[in-house]
Amino acid sequence: MSYQDLSFKTSFPTKKAGVFYLWGLGAYDHQGKDAEKDVNKWEKDADSKDYTADIYFGAVGLSHQLVMGTKSYIHSTLAFSGNGLQWKQQKLDSSLVIHPDEYLNNNTWKYTLSTFINHKFSTRHVNRTGITVDQRLYNMDIRNSPDGIIETQYVKAKGNTQLIQAYTESRFDVGKTVTINAGIHSQYFALNGHYTIEPRLGVKWQFWPDQSVGIAYGLHSRLEQINFYLLEQQTANGMVQPNKDLNFTKAQHLVLSYNRQISDYLHFKVEPYFQYLFDVPVVPGSYFSLQNLYDETYFNDSLVNRGKGWNYGVDLTLERFLHNQFYYLVTASVFQSKYKGGDGVLRNARYNRNFVFNVLGGKEWNVRKNNLFSFNVRYTLMGGDRLIPVDEAATYAQQEIVYDYSRAFERQKPIANLLSFTLKYHVNKRKYTGIWSLEITNALGYKDLQDYRFNRKTQSIEAERDLIMVPNLSYQIQF
Repeated sequence: MSYQDLSFKTSFPTKKAGVFYLWGLGAYDHQGKDAEKDVNKWEKDADSKDYTADIYFGAVGLSHQLVMGTKSYIHSTLAFSGNGLQWKQQKLDSSLVIHPDEYLNNNTWKYTLSTFINHKFSTRHVNRTGITVDQRLYNMDIRNSPDGIIETQYVKAKGNTQLIQAYTESRFDVGKTVTINAGIHSQYFALNGHYTIEPRLGVKWQFWPDQSVGIAYGLHSRLEQINFYLLEQQTANGMVQPNKDLNFTKAQHLVLSYNRQISDYLHFKVEPYFQYLFDVPVVPGSYFSLQNLYDETYFNDSLVNRGKGWNYGVDLTLERFLHNQFYYLVTASVFQSKYKGGDGVLRNARYNRNFVFNVLGGKEWNVRKNNLFSFNVRYTLMGGDRLIPVDEAATYAQQEIVYDYSRAFERQKPIANLLSFTLKYHVNKRKYTGIWSLEITNALGYKDLQDYRFNRKTQSIEAERDLIMVPNLSYQIQF
């Protein structure tokens, strides 16, 4: 668990300073292929479907900083971000009559105002106190018709709500060897009136000039995707929203740490940790838990805050800072991730990979007088996510994939080997710098197991694997 550096930065100007920045802006449009019109050529369910998809996203913001004297400054940010997805899918029946299948129109926007004051009370005490207000707007229409006849409405809502967060945290230097970070954080969700109060504490002891140990505790809360709160169900008394009163998902975090500065440019760190999750939304009597959230777009069940989860493990980091134009970072994580859903059964969590190993490194070379060539590489070896096994007997009987939810997440995807690298060439001119860059992700061509499908033509269960290998050539100008 880490806390922000609360030390006062004297490099800020003594007058108002503002900066405008653009995070990103983009759009995506895709027209699906027409469904196969020959029923005899259908091998899988997707052959009878076609779809269109439109996606947009973007963000922009303005920040401002005001330094007041030599001990205080106020930092404020005003930002806007938004994204949207419109998905329309249709399906042919065996008579080649087209029917509606899935429809998703999900648009969310957020205005964020954030401000904090950083004050240096003394050489041993620095405090930061702030507030963040999110004005969240939404316009959602989510429905589907699996049988092509009866349509189920999952969410149909348009409106806005607020998430307000406030915090105060202090850093205390006790003598020359002990540092204490203590604070409290709170959240308020206006849609249903729920709030949290979250204490946090960290202590670091520099017991040797190049070595330290630490312990940190914190209570953290998470807001779920807004569509889960707005989900609708048809009852005898009309349409209701059974999940509107859901509370925050909460977690107790405990982290130990050992740090050693091996040399001026080589650092080693060990961090054992334990996390206890509670008040996790689950479906009563079911394996389902939002701890395993993946792609539950068309979800229409009532949720209660009765789920639990446990994450524990150890992280190791060896980092060589850039020295003689060479750096590297080696990390290893070994862990377990378990949960209990609405049925109270202890299971592997979906993302219980058990281990992740990363090696990242790079080298720079001076070319000619002012130019720079660099090579960066990253290799990742990690266990696979967990899967719900296929019920083979039921699948062959129904001629479509049927899952055995009683054995949820017993199976695990194969170990993943991922290699990516980047080549960059900086051309430094008097008034600007031009940067050529070539990036290759997944250079080894690893195919990730996504799911299973039933091939009606061969009468077999097939694995669906996804290969994402992205070469990216770019040119950037910096003034």
